[in-house]
Amino acid sequence: MPQVRQSLESKYSFAIETHDPNLSVAKGAAIFGWKLALEGEIIDIINEKMEDEDTEDKPFSEYSEEDKKEATKELIVRGGTLGPMHGKAIDLIETAIQNITAKSFGIKLLDENMEEKVLNLITVDDEIPLEIIRTFPTAYENQQGVELVCYENTQRVGPDDEMIELDSSIEVGRATLEFAQVLPQGSEVEITFSLSEDGLLRVFGKDLTTGSEIEASFQTESILSKEIFEEIAEERKLLKVQ
Repeated sequence: MPQVRQSLESKYSFAIETHDPNLSVAKGAAIFGWKLALEGEIIDIINEKMEDEDTEDKPFSEYSEEDKKEATKELIVRGGTLGPMHGKAIDLIETAIQNITAKSFGIKLLDENMEEKVLNLITVDDEIPLEIIRTFPTAYENQQGVELVCYENTQRVGPDDEMIELDSSIEVGRATLEFAQVLPQGSEVEITFSLSEDGLLRVFGKDLTTGSEIEASFQTESILSKEIFEEIAEERKLLKVQ
């Protein structure tokens, strides 16, 4: 990015050599694709020797290291995708390529001053897939439910840090958890955020008093209107941070 080059040149006073970023993306995708192809061939070889076992849809990570090493040796003998670059291929297979999230995802809460803030449960650069579970108390007496309003932002602030302002985040979706009965202030609600490798954010809410549950899936590009946001906020269906 031009601003990165400019910032580095300004700070360190020397010229920065840059390359086409699209080539870096393409090379990374090609390497990752090759790794998946190699893993697929190794799985096929292992499964050939495990005919009596149910290995359907079993991911590469769940096979034993010994089985993978033996299958890799067999793949070298056969040639396959390894070709003449089997040394680099083996290094690639043994390298863990992790997906990470480029954004943080959080939920709207009330802070100690009863002001609306966002607490990130998933943070920029977290490895995915992942699942985060936290418990929060209801904010008011005689609550009939809570509105789980989810946000995304680029703040590197996690669940154990300070909450951030609403205007620094973008709403991605909401779901209403209706209680089976009216609950007192401070009743515990368990919130689960899970982010899959395809970028789908799933939010699960459970009232630990009555067992009421709600589950929803959000695409990060879906943003509700400001009018809907203000209408639901007036209903005071909020949780409060401890």
